[in-house]
Formats: sequence, structure tokens, C-alpha cells
Amino acid sequence: MSFVNCGSLLNGIGPGRGRWPQCLLTDTGTLRDDMDDADAWDSQLGTQTLNTTEYREGSGSIKIAAAAGSSAYSDSDISWQLADAGERLRIVLYLHDSPDNLDYFRVYITSSNFSSYFMAERTYGFRTGWNCIDIYPDDWSNSGGEAWTNTMTKIRLRVRSESGVTVSASFDSLTTGIEGVPGIFLTFDDGYASVYDHAFDKLSTIGERATMYLQTELAPIGAPNYLTVAQLTAMRDAGWSIANHTVEATNLTTVTEAEAETALTDAKDDLDGWGFTRASAHVAYPGGNYNETVLKAMADAGMLTGRNIQGTYYHPALNTHGDAAYMLPGKSIDQATLATLQGYVDDCVTYNRQMILYTHDLVETSPGSGELQISIFNDFCDYVQDEGVAFMTIDDLYRSLSAPVTKH
Repeated sequence: MSFVNCGSLLNGIGPGRGRWPQCLLTDTGTLRDDMDDADAWDSQLGTQTLNTTEYREGSGSIKIAAAAGSSAYSDSDISWQLADAGERLRIVLYLHDSPDNLDYFRVYITSSNFSSYFMAERTYGFRTGWNCIDIYPDDWSNSGGEAWTNTMTKIRLRVRSESGVTVSASFDSLTTGIEGVPGIFLTFDDGYASVYDHAFDKLSTIGERATMYLQTELAPIGAPNYLTVAQLTAMRDAGWSIANHTVEATNLTTVTEAEAETALTDAKDDLDGWGFTRASAHVAYPGGNYNETVLKAMADAGMLTGRNIQGTYYHPALNTHGDAAYMLPGKSIDQATLATLQGYVDDCVTYNRQMILYTHDLVETSPGSGELQISIFNDFCDYVQDEGVAFMTIDDLYRSLSAPVTKH
């Protein structure tokens, strides 16, 4: 993997100017270990080998394998001073098996040979193949009274398999000190007219844009309370991404791979036919549902990104390989309070990261499932702007994977 030095790209880049660095990273950090020296890692349980087939840095990666229903882990000596606890840790992981085989992945760091330690865990959000994992300061738990003021002297990488199946993972590109651009991706699913009447209206007054994931069967027939092609065209012309939610909001995990591919490409054809080519290959999985078959259909159909509604890990881990492109995590803001939404913005500022937020419909009062109150939405937009946080679209995200990006 070739890390880009974004420092030289930052002149003129920032939320107010609508230009952001590659992968939305202002600092690509310090590569701590290229993971191609098996002797630097000590296998404690399971098996460990040097993988010279799947790797990103140097000439190999460290592969560990766990027996069925068991753990495997390896340790390495380090000398890291992370006193402010503010450094993002990133590692890329090649999962050799189905993600259903993986119970968890954990990272431990310690100053005391694990009598006390910090630990971060991931239990889902993986795919077969490469995964880019970002661990933030607020992801760590503390056992035994470990302190960030101590010099960390060991790191442990651990995987555990589910009962009855084995699991293997290869690790590469262990990096710390990554910094990003605080950003909010506002996304709307289905195609309710309220998005034009209120979200488009509000964002237009402050010169900002969002993403609409459109269920394409509704737009051309003038369905009541749904967006029209003319309204969508106005949104596109203002810089919105008009993206793909399939034709009928089909649960792609309930159909065959061929049917899933058709649901995606038919919606793309609809969007392209209306002139919405910019984001027609960006998908929000209906119901947030996806699996390995869906991911294969996405690739075969030429889709570029996929947004889910995945539980805990809400911050996209962007790299030049696009490892996370089909598994972008969305956070629901249905029925959210203003305080909750402001907390998300503050979180992005504190940790220099982005969040992808989604809802469906905007209503005057008493929001229910899939709805957000209009007055709260308006105040939220003002807060994002007042805090100097960037509004971004899915097209901005994708284009940033290959180069610095200027908003449409």
C-alpha cells in the first residue's frame, strides 16, 4: 500500500472552501510495522506464518489461524508513546474465510506485559478479503489501570473463530497518528418529497448538499409524496448525489445473485436515463441488508460504494485501495434529538473523523420510524455549519479515494 502524504495538499483545503484531501486524511500517520518480518511477532496461540501472497506493505503479512471455536494471537515488542490517547490506530486485515467464521478481532497494547492493557474489539463489519480497520481513542477499554502516559511496550493481535469453524486472517500496515477532516454525510433513503421541500430548501440556503438514495420505481410515475424527476434534477444541479436504492427497495439478501445484480443495474439504468450519472453506481442496501453474495453482485454490476446501517462502527475507514467502499457504515437519525445530532458533530470534531447519517422522511411534529423533525433538522444543519464541519456527499467520498476532491 502506498500512503499519500496529504500535508503538501492542504493549502486551500477545508470545509469552508469545499476542497478536501485524498481519503479525507490530513495526516496519513506513521507506519509502525509493515508486517513482513515473522520473527518480530511471537505466536502465543494458534498458528502463525508469513503470508507472501496477500500483503500491502513490504514483502508479506503476518497470518494467524485459529482452530474451530478457539483463539489465535501473536505479540510484538513496541516502544510507543501515545500520551494524549489521541492517535488513531489503523491496520489492514485480509480475512481468508467467510466473515461468519469470525467471532471477533481484538488489538491489545500494554506497558506491563499485559498485567494491565488497553483493548479494542471488532465483532462485525468484515468481508472476505481486505478490510481497513480504524481504532479511535474512544474505542479502547482499560483493564488493570493501564495509562496512556506510559510507554507501550507490546502489541497483541487476536482473532477468535466461531464454534465449529476455523478462521485465518493476515495483518499488514500497522499505522498510528492518522488524522482526518471532520465531516458529515447526510443521506436520505427512498425518495420522499419532504426531502426536496425541506432538506433541499434548507441546505440550499447555506450552500450545502446531501445524498438521495432513490427507489427508482417511484419517481417517473408521480407517486404521491415522492420526488419527481424534475425535483431530482434541481437537486442534482445543486450538487446533490442522486444515488441507487434499487428499483423497488429489494432486500438483496433474499434473492439470487443474478437477481440482485439486476435490481442494481436496472436502478442504475433508470438514474442514468434521467441524467443522474454522477452517483448511479453508489448504493444504499435496502434495509441495510447485505452478505457475501450481495457484495459479489455489487462488484459484478460495477457498483462503486455500498452504505449499510451497521450497528456500532459508524466511521468510514478510507484508504486508496477502497477496502471499505462496499461496507460504508450508516447511522440512523430517525427521531433524533438536536442534542444527539450535535453530539455526533462534536464527536467528528474531537476525533477528526466523518459520520454517515441517514433518515427517510422529514415531518413537522411527532416523528416516527424513518422520520426526523424538520425544525431539528434545520437547527442541526446550522450547527454543522457553525462548527466549521464539512457537508459531504457519497460522490465526494468516492472521488477522494483517488485524489483531493472539490465539491460539485
